[in-house]
Amino acid sequence: MANRMKQKYDKYWDECSLVLAIAVVLDPRFKMEIVTYYYNLIYGEIAERHVTRVREAMNDLYSEYVGFDTEDRSLVCSSIAS
Repeated sequence: MANRMKQKYDKYWDECSLVLAIAVVLDPRFKMEIVTYYYNLIYGEIAERHVTRVREAMNDLYSEYVGFDTEDRSLVCSSIAS
């Protein structure tokens, strides 16, 4: 029973950890350096894997944001041209 609970905890903590790390990176007081620092303390040898995951999530988030901006501009341009 405890083993199953730990697996569920690890699964949900992994998801929450990513969201919290993204929030820290977006906070102008901290940025990526603090995530790297604390992930090294928490995860040790496998910290770089987690840091890479945060960086990839941030890149994906930015790419999605840029995509929305491009879509909005094309809608505005097409409505002006009509």
